[in-house]
Parts: sequence; structure tokens; C-alpha cells
Amino acid sequence: MHGKLKGLALLTAVSLLAAGCSLQGSAETQNTIVVNEDVQLESSLVDSSLDVSRQQDIEVGRKIAYTGIVRESTDNRLYFNENGKFHSLDLKNGEEKELAKREVFDMSENGDWAMSYADGEIFIHHLNNGDMQLLGNGSPEESTFIGDEVAHFDYTTHLLSLMNMETDETTTWDLSNYPDATISSIKKAGDDVYLAARGEEEGFSIYRLSSQGEITSVTNLEGKGISYSEFDLLQNGSVIFNGDYDGKTGIFYWDEQTKDVQQLVAGGKSEEGIWTPFYKLSPDESKLLYDTPVQIEDKFKANVYMAELVDGQVTNSVRIMENADLYAVISYSGDWSKDSKTAYIMTSKDDHKYVGDIAVFEVND
Repeated sequence: MHGKLKGLALLTAVSLLAAGCSLQGSAETQNTIVVNEDVQLESSLVDSSLDVSRQQDIEVGRKIAYTGIVRESTDNRLYFNENGKFHSLDLKNGEEKELAKREVFDMSENGDWAMSYADGEIFIHHLNNGDMQLLGNGSPEESTFIGDEVAHFDYTTHLLSLMNMETDETTTWDLSNYPDATISSIKKAGDDVYLAARGEEEGFSIYRLSSQGEITSVTNLEGKGISYSEFDLLQNGSVIFNGDYDGKTGIFYWDEQTKDVQQLVAGGKSEEGIWTPFYKLSPDESKLLYDTPVQIEDKFKANVYMAELVDGQVTNSVRIMENADLYAVISYSGDWSKDSKTAYIMTSKDDHKYVGDIAVFEVND
């Protein structure tokens, strides 16, 4: 299992979701109320030619609470906080190992580093040898790993710093002209760093941050009430993002050639307010996982779909989980294998108190 953070990067996050996990065709027969009855998809949800089969779930085999961070890695280990310390669990033989003597809130993509917080200070942990060093003052809301590098965003000065843990080299950008920039809107694609924000001159855009500290606009999106939650810059220069665009919520595609924006999957409204679907793009950019909320009595659950992304359109959508009990939206609870042929989705149990098993879906050729 690969992908961002080399596995299921399962951070405590805002969630639409709640309980129950079953395949399409074996759903519970209780009354199901879709939160948005007017969901529009630019594709068919039935008779899909995308052949997906569910494999045997990966069993966690131990009661683990959601505390700070839970992550499934490529070596079949689950990383988690418990009783004030950071641990790993070998899912094959059940062997546990203490990695740090305090709880951590983020972990590098290569699994070598982690960050913890105490009394207004951020600490870096080298998980291979147990060393701990002070990074500086800050909070978990201001610091995160982008790949294997540490990003720190000072919301007072609007300075973004990116530090290479191996070389101790630091690059800094002044984001004072981007007042709604957040640490969650910054990511790496290849060797480049990108920011989704609203600039004082360009408006809402995806910006490229160069290693020399320069900031240039990649896209310039025009529309009403633009906001975002997640984005991915594709190899062809186009962008997928979810959020609000031109008065609509959903998952959108900005075409680099035409400069047009198309809605791929629509959001909707519920008694709780407006909701936006989340997504997880496969490494080869050919497929999406995305979710929509479902209300059953007083519980909120999720339907999970897999679809192909072809020429800026969602095609061959198929529902792979119905009334699913996930601990968070699919961008956090789902991930892809490196070859994009297998999807992994972390479930939850006992009203989101504990980690459930990992559902595995294979795309058949």
C-alpha cells in the first residue's frame, strides 16, 4: 500500500461520515435516506464497465482508539498513539513496538520522522533511533509534513517555512498577499510546492512556490464564492479540486487547455447544512474514490464510489460501499496502491471510537 504518506494517512479530520460497512448488493434493508436527493453525476452509477471486486479485509485484530494519528504503512504496520506514547503494530504477527515516548500528531511519508507537541513547542522524533529534538515554538495547526519535509506556517507573519530533515536546509515564502492561505492548502507534486489560495491580484488560484522563494500563479479560477478543501495538480497541467465554485459545491475539474471548469460530482444540502463530497485520486490519475453522505435514522453513514477519470470526465462510476462506517471522509480514510489497481479504505467501529478493519478493493483488468 502506497500513496501519500505511503499508506492510509488517517488524521483526525472534519467528517461527514458515520457507521456500517457492506458491499453493494448486501446493504442493510432498513430505511435509507440520502441526504441530498438531487445529487447530479456526469456519469452512470449503474451498469458500469469498471470491474471491481472486494478482497479479504485486512484485520487489525486489536482494539485501537483514534488518538491523533493512525496510519497503515507499506510493510503492513499500523502506527498509532496510545497511553501517551507512539507505537507500531505488525498486522501479520501482532508484534508491537514503542517508537516514541510521547504521542505524535504527524508522520513523514518515508516513516522516518514524526512530530509531537507539548507546552507550545513542536518536537521532531527520529523514529529509527529514538532521538528527539526541539523544532521550535508552534502548534499542530501550524506544522505538518509535506512528503518528508517539515512545513511550518506562521499565521501571524504569514511566513511559510519548509525544512529538509536530512540536510537542515530551509526555504521560506512570504504569503502575506494570500490572506486565506492555510497549512492544509499546501502540498508537493514532484519537486514543486503548490498552494491553493486567493491572491490580492490574481484572485483564487493554485500557486507554484519555487525553491528561490518565488510565487507564480498556475491557474486563475473565475467564479462566485470560490473555496476549496482538497486539490491535485495533474501531469497534464489540469487541476482537480473539491469545495465551492460559482455557487455550487462538489468535485471540479479545471482544464489547463480550455481554462474551463467542469463539475465532476455535485454536493448538496441536508438538515445540517451544505455538504461537499471528498475524493482520493489514484497515483496514475486514472481513477477516483469519492463519497456521499447517507442518513439512516439519527446516524450519518457514507456511500463510497470508484470511478474512472477520462479526458476530464468521471465515467463508469460504481458504488463499492453502501452505508459505510468510516472514521473520516474518503480523502483521509482511503488510499491507493502504487500501481493504482488496489484501493484500501479504513473503517471504524463502536461509533468511531476504535479502528476497524481495512476494506480492500481490486480493480480487475
